[in-house]
Amino acid sequence: MNIIALGETAAKLADKFAQYPQYKIYKIKASDDKSENKKTYHMKPRHTPEEYESSCPSLKTFFRSVKGEVLFVVNGAEIITASSLAILQQIIDKVSLKVLYIQPDTVILNEVNRLMERSAYNIFQEYARSGLFERIYLVSLPKVEAIMGDTPIAIHMQKLHETIASTMHMVNVLQRTEPIHSSNMQSSALSRISTIGLGNLEPDTEAEEGQLFFPLKYIKEKKYLYMIEEERLNKDGSLLRRISDQSRKNILEENIKTGFDIHSTEYKRSYVYMVANSSIVQSTELETE
Repeated sequence: MNIIALGETAAKLADKFAQYPQYKIYKIKASDDKSENKKTYHMKPRHTPEEYESSCPSLKTFFRSVKGEVLFVVNGAEIITASSLAILQQIIDKVSLKVLYIQPDTVILNEVNRLMERSAYNIFQEYARSGLFERIYLVSLPKVEAIMGDTPIAIHMQKLHETIASTMHMVNVLQRTEPIHSSNMQSSALSRISTIGLGNLEPDTEAEEGQLFFPLKYIKEKKYLYMIEEERLNKDGSLLRRISDQSRKNILEENIKTGFDIHSTEYKRSYVYMVANSSIVQSTELETE
């Protein structure tokens, strides 16, 4: 899979994906740096979103090796985001495109960045809903920070980016790996607005069942991806029933189409990842509730 990262936040996230061999990384940053780098394109810095939108350069040479699956990573508030559509038009006909949309804390943004984020937030979702993008994954930085809990300032951003990248990576891997057992849920082609999250195999409370990286509304589908250690798979006779009960609860109590895949792992503990899908564009008003 190719990772195309636009802007500073996306570039730092891409650096975390780079530790995994499954990805080829392409970063686009606003910089006056003239040095040549096959994996980083230095775009001339502009002062306004309008300048970025109207002055996007040709990236055909930079993208000459890009084909197949692409995950486009972008922080909606950075003004370089205004060049996104002009960039994507240069590859859209030859790739299968998904977007990882990073939403910062919109409360503390200045007016320019707030307007930029609001515009990008809506436009990217509309393109996904129309089918131009295969899917958009929405991730809220404040939401991920809340899930992480308190972390020292010196490592806070590093931990934040690692959490997002590692979770997205495991979702990518598990979706492409044959499970040892599955509910065989088929996702709707209409539910293209998504988020990811971390689950809990044995929640003590309803709140512990799972924590999504974005407060997605009008969820239509939810998929649990279980990584269970081999010893537990061989000895725990009630495991499948408990996993199935969690799916039934979502279906009966919340009317959410729910499925699961179970994978074996050599790790010494179990992990649970989640993907939630909606067919409804998430409005700014909904997001800030």
